[in-house]
Amino acid sequence: MMIHNDFRGKGFGKLIFQGFEEYVKSLKSKCIRIDVVTNYDHSVLDFWIKNGIIKLKDIELNWAGKRLPAVTMKKNL
Repeated sequence: MMIHNDFRGKGFGKLIFQGFEEYVKSLKSKCIRIDVVTNYDHSVLDFWIKNGIIKLKDIELNWAGKRLPAVTMKKNL
């Protein structure tokens, strides 16, 4: 999930995530698991933590041939 800079800090990300979480719950899923790239904006991790997602482990993603530092995160529902 990415929010355009013009809309950051206005609560849109939280609203979008809450809607996504409700949708996932409606599917009877037991958790949400995400991978978050960490090398460009440190406030991203804070956003996910504030929304109840916990950091599990550091990883490295390979995205279109680029290696990116990231973390795996999870929220039990």
